[in-house]
Amino acid sequence: MPSIIQFQAFSGVNEFTPFAFLLEIDGFCILLDCGWDEQFNLQYIEELSKIVPRIDCVLLSHPDIYHVGALPYLVGRMGLDCPIYATSPVYKMGQMFMYDLYQSRHDYEDFDMFTLDHVDAAFDKITRVKYSQTLILKGKGEGIKLTALCAGHMLGGCLWKIMKDEEEIVYAVDFAPKKERHLNAISLESINRPHLLICDMLNATYNPPKRQSRDLELMTTIQQTLRAEGDVLVAMDTAGRVLELAYMLDQLWQNKESGLNNFGVCILNNVAYQSLDFAKSQIEWMSEKLVKNFESNRQNPFAFHNVQLCHSIAELKKVKSPKVVVASQPDLECGFSRSLFVDYARNPKNTIILTYRTGAGTLSRFLGNNPKITKLTMDVKQRVPLEGMELGDYLDKKRQELADKALREQEAREEAELKAAEMEADMEMPPDEKDISLADTELALYIRPYSRLPFHLLKRGPKPNAMYRFEREHRTKDEFGVSVDVEGMKSKLKVINKGVEVEIAPKPIDSRASQMSKFGAQNLKMEDDQDMAEEAPTKCITTPVVVDINALIKFIDFEGRVDAESLQKILAYINPKRMILVHGTAQTADAVGTFATTQMTMKSEHIFYPEIHQLIDCSSETHIYRAKLSDAFLRDVQWKTVKGGQMALVHCKAWYREPVADREEASEFDIPMLVAHDPNVPTLEPAAPKKFLLPPTTLVCNNYKLSDIQKFLRGKGVYSDFLSGALVCNNCVVISKTQSGKLSVQGPFSVDYYKIRKLLYTQFCVF
Repeated sequence: MPSIIQFQAFSGVNEFTPFAFLLEIDGFCILLDCGWDEQFNLQYIEELSKIVPRIDCVLLSHPDIYHVGALPYLVGRMGLDCPIYATSPVYKMGQMFMYDLYQSRHDYEDFDMFTLDHVDAAFDKITRVKYSQTLILKGKGEGIKLTALCAGHMLGGCLWKIMKDEEEIVYAVDFAPKKERHLNAISLESINRPHLLICDMLNATYNPPKRQSRDLELMTTIQQTLRAEGDVLVAMDTAGRVLELAYMLDQLWQNKESGLNNFGVCILNNVAYQSLDFAKSQIEWMSEKLVKNFESNRQNPFAFHNVQLCHSIAELKKVKSPKVVVASQPDLECGFSRSLFVDYARNPKNTIILTYRTGAGTLSRFLGNNPKITKLTMDVKQRVPLEGMELGDYLDKKRQELADKALREQEAREEAELKAAEMEADMEMPPDEKDISLADTELALYIRPYSRLPFHLLKRGPKPNAMYRFEREHRTKDEFGVSVDVEGMKSKLKVINKGVEVEIAPKPIDSRASQMSKFGAQNLKMEDDQDMAEEAPTKCITTPVVVDINALIKFIDFEGRVDAESLQKILAYINPKRMILVHGTAQTADAVGTFATTQMTMKSEHIFYPEIHQLIDCSSETHIYRAKLSDAFLRDVQWKTVKGGQMALVHCKAWYREPVADREEASEFDIPMLVAHDPNVPTLEPAAPKKFLLPPTTLVCNNYKLSDIQKFLRGKGVYSDFLSGALVCNNCVVISKTQSGKLSVQGPFSVDYYKIRKLLYTQFCVF
């Protein structure tokens, strides 16, 4: 049965914006990616947070910020709690992206959008899948199948094929049409004319240079700069495209003809070691050439011989110059790339290479649009340790917090000890000392005499005495029944401590109050200062700096996305019935739309260009609607079972319900609660009966197949076989399908003819 498919974009409609789309299939909501931009736009997140309770699952296609950036915020701050599906490299490398982003922002400013705990909590919810592995959903998503297919571009990047009954939906963004050094190309073998294709059109009018030309330009630029005793800064991502670049540089340094053996090359980010370790363990996700080489020679392509890994500027200074530094982040908004840009830009011998086209408002985008700029005023933010009065105020505040915390813990321990002592005393009290009840014979009232006050009415000091009619015996033996020799232990400890007698006493309660009473406030202050010195309190400062840009700034496209020519070939190969185009401009939309209507013979009404928050109905049947059924409606409907479902022909009226205050019980303590009703979903009520109502025409359900009819007739004892595309039954009745899809039954008037026609009407005709 056809499904109701709706699509809504929350971000990713325009170029260089994060991806976040909501796909709804028969009420089951799937969030396709949940990225975030470089500026951390909260307005987009606020709109996305409104649908968090509706989201039933999340599909992640790539590990970079534009695809997973908002996931920690949605899970940690907005309470997103649903299954999340991604490939194993997206799971691991996505964590590296988020760790490095958080640390880069934390070193740059007071960043509180999410924490590392939020990152861990978000990625712990991910269910890892393999390429071509089919996931069959249950529960609310019954009948929906999810399959991840190779997309290239980044390690573990995938397309998502979503199946519901016979309808196929393909989500394909940021894919690569050609093989690279460590990645395979996009996989399209299992995609066959899908009902709906969600595709990005970023490069529909852009043809980046070929890989050979790009690599030659990069190698030439590096060689010229290093031989001129200059350094090269390459702004790159954390754990995505940097793997392709690092593998290329290591091979280039191994080639003796390049003459680069005497120069340094390093990767600088907060998770460089972890990213490369993960890459070493993900060989099966890489290109076939690397897999075969690893199986035959046991050589791991990411066991680098020349590329060094650095986690800080201090480690970078140990690398010999001139050198090539591949630093994160590609937008130059934070991280090591921004810090090094201020230093490298002033030297005319240096070269700064930009590898990504980033979003509007970023420093990288500004430099790409203004390559000949010579002077730039920018804010340099950094984290510095506290000094002077600020440090003293911080230590006093921290000390007070520690004292208050210790005091609260001490009070809680004392209360727990008192309650435990009372419970133990009640259990050990002899029977004759229990409460005695006095009976009044006249009124037959049982009065309990005064014994003990309730626990919460007692005011006790820090060390209360037992308030019972017996004394507890102090234990002189341990748990194993062995007597404790206190004097013997004292003599042994005296020898061990070289004559310093140690008094054995009950261990004092570890609290700030007891320490102050024993050692004095001065000792506590010194200890607190020492503890807080280890924490190294810091603050973030902003300094406006005028940077003289004397270095060469060059853009070399290392994105690894599809080009315009390849995009047209892929669209013609997939040949979808309907298409939603995202992540582009008006020019790219016109280019893809013109190609689809002229070369692919698609109807213009089947090509959608969504706007932000616009709801698009992509259902294959245009006359399918969702409605709520009232109780009165359900009482009078006569359902008929058809192929596992139920159908009914009704005469009703539809009306749109307003939110009203409903109460379960009419009571003065009841609080009216608004019942949420979707204003776009009508409610069906039985219509008033009419005297003259035209009889319904014959209704045939579903798009039946001749093979299904053959199976059904054979089950009823009718022999049938195919001949020239038609189904011949009992050698006298021919069943075929016309070009319009209608069923044709032909044959002489006979018992077999009427029998077969009756069986077909019974099975496929509802009314």
